[in-house]
Amino acid sequence: MPNRWWIYQRERFPVVAHAPLIAAFSFSAISYSSMLRGAGVLPAPGAAMVAFFSALLSFLQLRLADEFKDFEEDLLSITSTRASARPSRGNRIKWP
Repeated sequence: MPNRWWIYQRERFPVVAHAPLIAAFSFSAISYSSMLRGAGVLPAPGAAMVAFFSALLSFLQLRLADEFKDFEEDLLSITSTRASARPSRGNRIKWP
């Protein structure tokens, strides 16, 4: 199972590529909120980590929901060699 998650994240949701953008997004959100409240200091590192992991999991959940929505279409498309389009052994889907 860990191998399948590794393949999926490498092909469809590369964490290394998305992490800097998600970190910038989440840190800017909590910094702007802090600025609007009138605090003169940067947010605590713990708050930044919570914001980062919350945003990362939100984007991952959005990506996974899209995979379920497009499952049938992905089976028939050119990208059917990707890990998320491969049916597991228990599925009754027949390959063309």
